[in-house]
Amino acid sequence: MSSPQETFIEAYCSDDGFSDPIFKTSTSIPILLSKAGMEQKQWNNLLEQANVAVAYNWLPICCNPCCFCCFLMNCHNKRIEGPMTVFCTECNKEGSNALPIGITIRYEMATDKVLVNAGGDHGGKGATLDIHHRLIFTTSTAVNTVSGPVAMEINDRV
Repeated sequence: MSSPQETFIEAYCSDDGFSDPIFKTSTSIPILLSKAGMEQKQWNNLLEQANVAVAYNWLPICCNPCCFCCFLMNCHNKRIEGPMTVFCTECNKEGSNALPIGITIRYEMATDKVLVNAGGDHGGKGATLDIHHRLIFTTSTAVNTVSGPVAMEINDRV
């Protein structure tokens, strides 16, 4: 029995912070999934469903683009976890044809604090949050002896 292998894709977040993050449908199928038998049509369908789940859920009373209190507390990103967890659970269900046999999927949100300087040494300093919405694919199938274990993959941001 070999150890599990993982690969992930990341949603591309907008520069303005208000537009929904998206998993680009032009993203190629990760090697791990391709080796497990995933085809392009199945991959595109998975990404389309993931884009519905990763969309921001602005609350009509307080959390809307005009109300910055919840925006500053990152509520719009935190509310993505529920729909993404449901999406992953549905994909992992027995009988679902969303993923090849032997592959599971899970969601992860990571937040990085990025320090910024405005105007060099004489300008202001601050921080911004860099949010990562990831779909992590895992398998425990045998390792390919020619190329070795599949490494983590991440597509470059455009």
